[in-house]
Amino acid sequence: MNKPNLLFPTPVWTLQLDNYKVVNEEMYDYIKKNQINDQKGITKSNIKGWHSKDFNLKQNEPQSFISFISPSIEQVMTDMNWEKEKQIVKINIMWAIINTGGAANLRHQHGNSTISGAYYVRAPNKCGVIVFYDPRPAAVYSHPNIKAPNFLNAQVNGISPKEGALVLFPSYLDHSVNENLSNDLVRTNSNIEEFDFLIVDQESKIITIKPGSWILKKTLITPPGYTLKAPAGLNLNLSGEF
Repeated sequence: MNKPNLLFPTPVWTLQLDNYKVVNEEMYDYIKKNQINDQKGITKSNIKGWHSKDFNLKQNEPQSFISFISPSIEQVMTDMNWEKEKQIVKINIMWAIINTGGAANLRHQHGNSTISGAYYVRAPNKCGVIVFYDPRPAAVYSHPNIKAPNFLNAQVNGISPKEGALVLFPSYLDHSVNENLSNDLVRTNSNIEEFDFLIVDQESKIITIKPGSWILKKTLITPPGYTLKAPAGLNLNLSGEF
């Protein structure tokens, strides 16, 4: 029996980019600086997690990142057979999300765009699968029972995050992010902005504990490459839940 024709497929590209580590470190530092300067962030689809304001796309780090992912976007244009000679690719908006333990993102989509993407600067194990939903209402609301999901009958599909991975998809496609169940507290979950007794020098990457007596009530997680310094006479009481 011949295989069925797929008349209206929904493409989702999962691309593992080469030489991503340098770019990831640059973007990590850039994102963390944004978080330190705007600890509250904004609320959209995020549950518990931190959502940045839109990046200034004229800054060096976003510009470098755009150059890094541009060949992948070019591949999407080629795969879709879109006319590239008379159209230009323009990235209109970019932001970052930091989902610490227990954080997730509600189901949503991105209007007024053609292609959207998710790129992973950090991706510890079990940090939250990105889930895509079948965009066809007829298939969702009326269907026979299935023995097991496959590429023809599945109504949801998930992609596990991986550092250096770029996921591109049609902007109309509903998606969500499962809860971060990771126990990996290294790097991704840096929380230095939550402690009033820290002085952070972004240029030298030195974190200094202010002189005095302080109570550390929860785990302090520093970002990568930073040095933590304590002055003489410091009294740091390690009490609370860790």
